[in-house]
Amino acid sequence: MIVRDWRNLDPAVMRDLYGREEREWSRALSWETAGNSESIEYARTTWGLPGIVVGEAQGPIRGWAFWLVEDGLVKVGGFAAEHAAATAALLDAVLDRAGAAAVDGLSLFVYDRAPGLRRALYAAGFDIEPFLYLSRSITQPPAAVPANHRDVDTLRGWLPEDEAAAALLLAESYGDAGSHFAPHNRPEQWTRYVRNLVVHTGVGALMPEATRVLRAGDRMAALVVMTRIAPATAHVAQVAVHPVWRGRKLATALVGAACTRAAEQGCTQATLLVAAGNRPARTVYARMGFDVRATFVAARRG
Repeated sequence: MIVRDWRNLDPAVMRDLYGREEREWSRALSWETAGNSESIEYARTTWGLPGIVVGEAQGPIRGWAFWLVEDGLVKVGGFAAEHAAATAALLDAVLDRAGAAAVDGLSLFVYDRAPGLRRALYAAGFDIEPFLYLSRSITQPPAAVPANHRDVDTLRGWLPEDEAAAALLLAESYGDAGSHFAPHNRPEQWTRYVRNLVVHTGVGALMPEATRVLRAGDRMAALVVMTRIAPATAHVAQVAVHPVWRGRKLATALVGAACTRAAEQGCTQATLLVAAGNRPARTVYARMGFDVRATFVAARRG
């Protein structure tokens, strides 16, 4: 396989590659990604977002990937390949070209459809955690779930001034277990993660009124962030309940409320991602009618 720097490719070639992924995400995930493709292409052609393509000599492109470097961690933001040989060549090239910048390692979180991806990651020494992509119809509201709201204030939608409280909630809810979101569990990393959720569109456009915020005095007790990933598809981008307020069925109640609000705004289905090993959460979502639709893979190598 021949490896090339993607920054030298004609935009028309990249449009074709993006288009293939857009069609697959729409078909399999009901997720419209044209806006994300435009952002990636802008970064590639303006400031030189690093990335590569692989293919046979004098032949078509069979795979592509790009990455960012944040806080010494190389984050692979996209990974697409047509066959196992392309997958292996692509991963080897990413490790070779991005490895020098990976002070704290490499990570990726991608749709698990590149043939042989998990095998190649294992062979390269990555720790892997599969995630399940779930969906359910929200044309019918979920059954109301009694939740203990004692000591918490009224449930409401998202406000711009909620960013700081949300970052603190996530830091205290996840701690070191939140390495997928804040690799070193530092306040500024959680702040950046929240801003990526509510300002940028990598996981959909924020639905402020469908997002559910539960406060307790000057603190945030629970949060469900809802975004729109397609005209009729809402996405539960984040669920968090502070440890002090767990055990009150708040997450179930808030997800249900967020789905109801999203349906009122024209969505007919809701999706979310959950770690395959998180059996308590999977049980809750199954009871709410969410079914497995696809898989993603999170991986990290120190």
